[in-house]
Amino acid sequence: ISASWTPSPQIWSIGIEEQFYFVWPLIIAKSKRIIPILIVIIIFFALLPDIAGFLNSHLLGSQPLDTIIYRYNKWDGFQCIGIGSIAAIVYFNSALTSALTRKLKRSWALVITITPFVFWAAGVNFGKFTDELYALLFSIAVFLIATKLQSFIRDTSFFKFFGKISYGIYMYHWLIMILVFNTVVPIIEDSAWFNFLLQFMVIISTVVVSTASFFLIERRLLKVKDSLFQR
Repeated sequence: ISASWTPSPQIWSIGIEEQFYFVWPLIIAKSKRIIPILIVIIIFFALLPDIAGFLNSHLLGSQPLDTIIYRYNKWDGFQCIGIGSIAAIVYFNSALTSALTRKLKRSWALVITITPFVFWAAGVNFGKFTDELYALLFSIAVFLIATKLQSFIRDTSFFKFFGKISYGIYMYHWLIMILVFNTVVPIIEDSAWFNFLLQFMVIISTVVVSTASFFLIERRLLKVKDSLFQR
């Protein structure tokens, strides 16, 4: 579960998502009370490393199993994806969404949305359940962006464009950083202007590659998906 590809180590999270999506359809296919089920799943996966670790240390004493538990505890994020799923379910329930946001002022929605980014940038740690609490805070932020702040953020051409290429940005940025650093750094003297130029090159190159990827690859695949799964 800790395996990664050195040139692009961030893609481990894609593997976690794919594993989650194998199980997700089985959960929602015939369930009429999905949120309680998700809450149970979230609690289970949040506590699983502690339960498994306790049983291993007191009953089995297996070092390989202990390594697996450590890796799982460090890299797995099923419970965090579950928290995000609850936010998505609430969003698609128009009555519940209206009840939660009707009296919330846009200014307060903006403050709540910015808060997790401030906490994360400041390195705020919530102890054992840091990942889960950040998942909750960012899920609320995304929910508010999609409801109270949509005209301010989602409906602008700038954010629409970057929303389309966001997957490419996530996938390609690390590779481009390595390419630029290995190509440019050895031939240019380090300086403030050099650092600015380096970051600028990485950003521009990532946007260009991600844009090409969307229009040449991703958009075509999305059309195939729509043709296969039309309702």
